[in-house]
Amino acid sequence: MYGKLYEQTFTGSMVGSGPVTFAVWAYIVAHTKPDHSVEVNARILALLIGCEEEEVVAAIKSFCEPDHASRNKNHQGRKLIKEGEYLYFVTGHERFRNCKDNEGRKEYQRNYQKERRKRLREQKRKQLPDAQHERELAVNSE
Repeated sequence: MYGKLYEQTFTGSMVGSGPVTFAVWAYIVAHTKPDHSVEVNARILALLIGCEEEEVVAAIKSFCEPDHASRNKNHQGRKLIKEGEYLYFVTGHERFRNCKDNEGRKEYQRNYQKERRKRLREQKRKQLPDAQHERELAVNSE
């Protein structure tokens, strides 16, 4: 699997939480399944990222606690909800999975503006005969 890390990840409520927290979160983002679940074994993850198991456990615990500074207010700002021994539900996964990258956003904006201009032109055309008719009435009444 893979996952997208957005710049807001580094400017939100995790600021100052340390490199292990960000490494654990990156692992979670990359390994979250389409059903928003992820399996995280702290012992294995500590070996993978090169830190102490207790640091990984602390990061996971912090993700499961309410975070009132979180941008995502669902589930009291929790990033994870424990569902099994190693199984967690990733609360914001759907939101981030559906986010568009910069190119996707630009393409969406181009299409949106194109359709908007088209609608405005059509509205103008519909109004134009009325305006033209009013001008003719004004000229004839003089």
